Amino acid sequence: MKRPQPEKVLVAPERLVYPASRAFRRAGLELIASLGPQPHKVIVDLGPTVEADSTGLEALIAMRRRASSLRHTLVLHNVGPRVAELLEITKLKDWFAVENAVR
Repeated sequence: MKRPQPEKVLVAPERLVYPASRAFRRAGLELIASLGPQPHKVIVDLGPTVEADSTGLEALIAMRRRASSLRHTLVLHNVGPRVAELLEITKLKDWFAVENAVR
């Protein structure tokens, strides 16, 4: 029987815009780097996020790339309408794993 991956949660800020997005990106990459060799599920909780810009999107992209390169899974959780729209417009909706999207 396959064991579930250990999970780590990173909560996104209310405004995932510059300069907060830079600190969020740094925190996410540091979290991913600290996980070690066993695959983990990294959950980015976007529940509090009501606004995001291109720097916020870049932070999510960087985290997903780093997680994938280290055999971890990055999942966006509680994606609200604004972030969902940004993912749709940029054609990244299907590139990210999304759970519990808020409508």
